[in-house]
Amino acid sequence: MEKAYAHVLNTAYKIRTKSQREDIRAMSEQIEAANVEVARGRKLLLKEGNRRPGFPGDQAENEKKIECWKCD
Repeated sequence: MEKAYAHVLNTAYKIRTKSQREDIRAMSEQIEAANVEVARGRKLLLKEGNRRPGFPGDQAENEKKIECWKCD
């Protein structure tokens, strides 16, 4: 009886932790995808910054602002 109870508890624990690991993995993938999008956007801003009319500042100034945002 004790072995059956221990087996049930171990199985339930494994199922619960597997589900939690899958959730964590999914969240990590979403965060990584968001980081890639932010990096891509940052590169586009720096690349296209001086070409767009009305865009304030030069590329060096924009890079400094982006570096400050990354520090926060």
